[in-house]
Amino acid sequence: MTIYRSILKYGYSNFSFEILEYCDPEKAIEREQHFLDMLKPQYNILKKAGSSLGFKHSFEDIEKMKNRIWTPEHKEKRSEHLKRIHGSPEYKAKILEGLNRLNADTDFREKRLEHLKRLHENDELQAKRLKNVKEKTGRSV
Repeated sequence: MTIYRSILKYGYSNFSFEILEYCDPEKAIEREQHFLDMLKPQYNILKKAGSSLGFKHSFEDIEKMKNRIWTPEHKEKRSEHLKRIHGSPEYKAKILEGLNRLNADTDFREKRLEHLKRLHENDELQAKRLKNVKEKTGRSV
């Protein structure tokens, strides 16, 4: 639920908005994480600054995203945008920084490994994956 929808649902008087600190834009994520760690706000779903890890889309939103119709012009524009963004040194540095942050987070690594183990042990899911590979490649695995 976005903050906007929450304000509409619970009323503006139930929220307060304050600037905690002014900082340079390149330090914003670091400072946000500092305040998340220090204040431990109950309302924040996301515990990592600059990450959407933990966010869950509503069923309705997922259905909307699945069913949207992309025009050829929009597909081309998005493709060009992604090529430009993903090829930039800034993007690569940002990805590397995020990976380093995740690798340093032992809780995240342990949860991810447990999740992967559960997926690997799920025979029904493994059968589904094999079927998808066969359909896409036309070969048995």
